[in-house]
Amino acid sequence: MDKPAAVISVPAVEDQGALSSRLAPGKRRRFKQNNLAGYLFVSPWLIGFLLFTMIPMAISLVLAFTDYDILNNVYTPEFVQPVLYGQVSVEDGVATLRKGAEEILAKNKKS
Repeated sequence: MDKPAAVISVPAVEDQGALSSRLAPGKRRRFKQNNLAGYLFVSPWLIGFLLFTMIPMAISLVLAFTDYDILNNVYTPEFVQPVLYGQVSVEDGVATLRKGAEEILAKNKKS
């Protein structure tokens, strides 16, 4: 029981820059080509993530805090304070809980 069942040696984590500077010129070129290949494989996903997720989320966040009056041909946006959203959500939440409780009590009285 004094000896471990297996000995695992873990290589030290090295900085990529330090690794590429220690490599021979031919290996350094292959190292950079491998990195380029990895970036090329990942780039479609990153582009799609930015175009279809992050940019629409940012636009909707900006639009959520602005007020447009399109019907009266006034196209200048006005900033809406985020504090109002907190008040509305709390008031709506309390009203929703109250309405749900009333419906549950009404169903229990019928049966």
